[in-house]
Formats: sequence, structure tokens, C-alpha cells
Amino acid sequence: MKTTRKLSRREFLSLAGISFGAAVMAGCRAPATQAPQPAAGAETDETGAPEPVALTWWEYPFWVGVTGQETAGLAQDDPKLAEYTTADWPNWAAEQFAQQYPGFSCKVEMLTWDEGRKKLTVAANTGTGRPHLFLEDGPVILKFVRTGAMLPVALSAEDEQDFYAAGLAAGSYDGALWYRPWLAGARMLVLNRAIFRERGVEDLIPTEGDRLWTYEEFLEAAKATTFTRDNGEEVFGFTSDFAQFAAHFWIDPFIWGYGASIFDETGLNVVIDSPEAEKGMQFVADMQNVHNVMPPGSAGLEKADLVNMFYQGRLAMRQESHSFFGKTEKAKADGTIPNPDMVDVYPVMFPADLPDHNPGTFTVFMGFGQFDTGTDEEKEAGTKFIEFLTNEENCKAVTAIGALPVRKSVKDMYGDDEYMLYATQSMAYGHADTLSPYYDALNQFLNPMWQAVVSGERTPKEALAEAQELSNAFIAEEEAKRAES
Repeated sequence: MKTTRKLSRREFLSLAGISFGAAVMAGCRAPATQAPQPAAGAETDETGAPEPVALTWWEYPFWVGVTGQETAGLAQDDPKLAEYTTADWPNWAAEQFAQQYPGFSCKVEMLTWDEGRKKLTVAANTGTGRPHLFLEDGPVILKFVRTGAMLPVALSAEDEQDFYAAGLAAGSYDGALWYRPWLAGARMLVLNRAIFRERGVEDLIPTEGDRLWTYEEFLEAAKATTFTRDNGEEVFGFTSDFAQFAAHFWIDPFIWGYGASIFDETGLNVVIDSPEAEKGMQFVADMQNVHNVMPPGSAGLEKADLVNMFYQGRLAMRQESHSFFGKTEKAKADGTIPNPDMVDVYPVMFPADLPDHNPGTFTVFMGFGQFDTGTDEEKEAGTKFIEFLTNEENCKAVTAIGALPVRKSVKDMYGDDEYMLYATQSMAYGHADTLSPYYDALNQFLNPMWQAVVSGERTPKEALAEAQELSNAFIAEEEAKRAES
């Protein structure tokens, strides 16, 4: 066993250039599970029976049922729906592990997406009520590492080769690895090719290689797909969900493409007030206020607004994630999309100032971490359980939500679906800013920054300067709290 070395933030840009070679398979099967090896030297009582080991696992809700397919085809009022919950797979996994680890049991507590991270942060900072294991983003876990709350992870040589380097980089700090990756995700632009065909401008869509394009080419496409139909219906070339939680995750690529960075190399100092970021923000502001390719009042739009516009054939381009194609196909099947022929999803990369700067996008890696809590026996059991949860077969379980693979050995878990192939390909452009432990925490400053610029309330320079000042003050305060604790 050996500990994974620390990967620098900038190494991520080259190491993230990986080809998972995956795409969505037609249907999901029950996740096969590789049984763990019986625990060597497990504690026993006077009768020789294994001593009970009871762990607590905090988990986010992902899918209902064990496979995510149990409720497929059921009506919303079908009483069978009540038989399945988001805790089914975690409980099932714990039961499978217990079959080979005598005396093992695990209490699963489901977090909420709104409050889960806050609850974990309190547990990490105070030491009170910590679970033995939990699932989180790599950079968030690194925040807990810096409070001394975590146990390091040791990988076998085989696992170190099998896990993609970008996923390991997201959870590496101070020469050690602090989680075992379980799922990955990526963001990209999605185009409605039906609108491009309607306008006779399919030739404007990048289709070769990584599907890269310049800002000028992107703007040309946005202008060409902004129009009013004969029935008076307005169609717009692009917009973003500026009022959504973590809205900046989706629009930051427009400054990254000019070479801007939110953080310096340490990830602890904000340097967003730069000419490159100003140029990217001005480009977005001009799309709203000069070129009029974005709907009026875009600063107040949320994700549901964009999805509705896209599904109604009234929006040509927007940002989305790796799971969007599957959701769209489901929406076509259940009638959510009124006219399926009006929606033809095609993923491409964000624009960039090519060839001087490559595009950048938001990527996420989530994995299982282990708090430094409990007895030695509990820690040992937790380590083995996390190894089990992230083995090859259990890493395939995330096909239930269309997440991307974190192991090379399961790169074909989706077959040959074109959308998922491109989603994994797009992860090569993951930006180092997303590895900062404060990237998500700065929502409170970066979201209103973007809204102020798009609405015309502030100039990019004014908004960037204010966001940088507020962000650095916040980080300094958080770092002081960490030092005290």
C-alpha cells in the first residue's frame, strides 16, 4: 500500500485530459457487487464471535431504489412509489458488505442538497456528531483536511493506476490522498440542432475533434439563432441561469476562455480582478445589452426557466451537464417536451480565445471520505467499507444517474452513446479553479457579481474589484477560524 502523491493544481489541467471512453447504455441493471474480503484479525468476543462494529454514513440523495429503475413506468399516484427511497442503494450496499464482514452494521443518514454541506462542515469543525464516512466533492473534503478532521487514504498500486488522475488530484493535499473517488461530472454547452436547422445554419456548429470554437464563432451562432417566428414566438441564441444557486459554475467558462483565473496557484487567494476576466464578463454583458441574443431580464432567470425554453424550442444554446441527454429523452417520452421534433440536443465546448487560450469548464469529482472519529476497529471497518463502495462494480452504480466514471476499468460502463462520449471527452478542459476548497463557498459573491454586470448595474471592472475584495476578506476570516480550531 502506498499513499498517492500530491498533484499540483495546474497539473490537473494536463492530467484531466483523460478519455473515459464511456456513453449511456440503453438500460440500467442491478449493480453487481464485488464482495469484500473477510476482515483479517477482526476482534472477537469470548465465544469467538466477531465483535459488532456499527458505523454511521452520511449520504446525499441520488436515485430511488437500488438500481434506480424500480419505479420506471410507475404513475405518480402509484402506491408502489412509497416502497422506494434514496436510501435504498446505500442500505443495500451496507448489507452486501456485512455478508463478508461479520458483525458489521451501518446506519445511513440521508443529507439534503441544501443543508448537507453545512451539516458536514459543522461536524468537521467542531468534532461533534461526526459520521464515520460520508460522500462529498474532493475540494470540500480538502477543507475538512485542513482542520485536521480527516483520515488519509492509502491506495494499492492497482487502484492508483486504475483511478483517473484528475479524480485523485481533486482529493489530494499535502502529499496525501483524502478520499476515494466514486463519481465524476462535467459541464458543457448544449445546442438545439433543430433550431440551427430551422435557420439553415447548421454549418456554424463545431463538430470536429473536441468541438472547439472562438468567441466570434459562438456569437455568430447566437445571432443567427435569435429571431421571431411567424407566429410571434421569440427565439434566443443563448442565456444562462444567473439567479440559480451556484450560477457562476455555469458562466465562469466565459472568463476562463480568455485566460482568466479566479484563484492563484494556492487556491486560497482570489485574483479575478484582471483584464482577462473583464474581457469575458464584457462579452457576456454585450450578449444581453448590445447584441440582444439573450432574453430580456436574463439576470433573474433560474434553471427551470432555461429548461422550459429549451424544451419549447425557444432557446438555441445553454449550459448543461453530463446527464442532460438522458433527462431530455425521458422528457420526450413522458410528454414534458410538447413537440419532440423541436429538440435535438448536441453538446459542444465553451468558446475560447483560440489559439492563445484553451476553453475551461467546471468538473466535479465526488468520493467517500472518512472522518477521524471512533475506535480503531471502527476506523478499520470504515476504511474497508469505503474500499468496497468504490470497487469496480460499485463505481458502475452511478449509471443510475448518468454520472461519469472515475476508473479506467469501467470506462465502457455506458456503451457507445455519443452524448456521454463527448461528456467524458469534455473533462479534459476542467479548470484548476474548481479545485480550490473555496470555489463553491464564493457563490455568495460571484453570483451577484455576474447578475450585476448582466443587468447593467455595474461595469465588469467594478463588479470584479468588489467580488475580489469581498472574497479575499471571506477567505481570510475562514482561514483564521481554521487556524484557531
